[in-house]
Amino acid sequence: ANFGSGMAFMLGLLERVYKKDISVKEGVELAKEALKAAIERDSASGNGIDVFTITKDGIKHVISEEIIPQYK
Repeated sequence: ANFGSGMAFMLGLLERVYKKDISVKEGVELAKEALKAAIERDSASGNGIDVFTITKDGIKHVISEEIIPQYK
């Protein structure tokens, strides 16, 4: 995650859900939900996400998704 304008919307979710022994699959879902939270609530956070995993097996592009913000 980045420390941009959307970080405030991500921080609570990250603090509540992240754990030291999180699996790669759980981490991917957490990253996706945190980014979606920022996009939904911050007009400067863009309109899509790409999530990559970096493991001993290499770098994999696992999510590419357009998000249509509702600005709640």
